[in-house]
Amino acid sequence: QSLPARDHRPAVRVGLPAAKLVGPSGRVLAFEAHPATFRYLANNIACNGLDWATPLNVALGAGPGTVLMAFNEANPGETHVQPAGGDGLTVRVTALDAWMEEAGIGPVDYLKIDVEGFELQVLQGARRTIAASPGIAVQTEMQEQHARRYGHDLSPIVALLTGLGLEPHHIMPDGTAAPVTGAPRGDVIWFRR
Repeated sequence: QSLPARDHRPAVRVGLPAAKLVGPSGRVLAFEAHPATFRYLANNIACNGLDWATPLNVALGAGPGTVLMAFNEANPGETHVQPAGGDGLTVRVTALDAWMEEAGIGPVDYLKIDVEGFELQVLQGARRTIAASPGIAVQTEMQEQHARRYGHDLSPIVALLTGLGLEPHHIMPDGTAAPVTGAPRGDVIWFRR
């Protein structure tokens, strides 16, 4: 599906439940790197009649190129970018900033990143998008063991997001957001100060 030039509706990247909350007055962009998990995504979008959601079969990272994807058929949710020296399926990667600029899409309201430890690279390629989106909320999965797969801990992710003026919060059982005390771990939502 091609995107119209200069579409200024807010763009978000979320899962299907949140896409239903956005509704047809909004827009959802869903990036999925591996062809097998992309087929699940595209099928779910079609079966749920989410015409405002666009599935995109491309990996996001710090910049253009290719990456190898490791796929676990028994648990597709563990699909991840293969670290150097591994084997897997080669897929195209782009920076979110470049993709958004090329598509002519403006500010983002909500950015969900769940890439099994590759969050730092995705965020490095999304700096301009985040900076240009004053009301953005960024959801990350902060798992130390996943980040170590790529040779770092969680501190560069924290530094990048706080450097962009965002602060970490956990969503409480009653739905309110509470500032994170200590190191951010698990599902974290980052809001502007």
